[in-house]
Amino acid sequence: MGFYFKLNTMRKLIYLFLILTSINVYSQDEASSSYEDFKVTKTIKYSQPKNIAYINALIWIAESFGDANEVIKLKDKEEGIIVIKGLTAFGGFDTYFSMTLIFNEEECLVTYKNFKEKEYGYNTDGWGIKPNACYTKSCKKNYAKWYSFLESGVMGINERLSEAIEN
Repeated sequence: MGFYFKLNTMRKLIYLFLILTSINVYSQDEASSSYEDFKVTKTIKYSQPKNIAYINALIWIAESFGDANEVIKLKDKEEGIIVIKGLTAFGGFDTYFSMTLIFNEEECLVTYKNFKEKEYGYNTDGWGIKPNACYTKSCKKNYAKWYSFLESGVMGINERLSEAIEN
């Protein structure tokens, strides 16, 4: 009887393990992926006074994003802060993003985050691919392509902003 009891108990434990494992496997959303939230911070050093760099950044924003009143969400000259919600193309995908500029005496700290592709709704704002329900190969391929352009797109924006701040 002891052997039968151990075998029966062992069988129940194996069944329980298989059930729990299958629940865990099937409960995972196929849309989740190895893509991580994309947030990057860059530093721009400048040699001119802080207020000149700040004004140059505002001019660049107005020239780069059209209606400055539309894209600038917060600006505080005394604190040296500008927050914008911009729209630009990353690898052919029109993408909204947030950009925060914080100026101190010698440098500007620029943070890029909350990326959201305009047409398909791909985003990185703490969600990754999950809300997009990318179950098709085409969708996953487009998301991967868009996501791969984010870093180079940010670098391009940052280079143009650096040039504008120094001029």
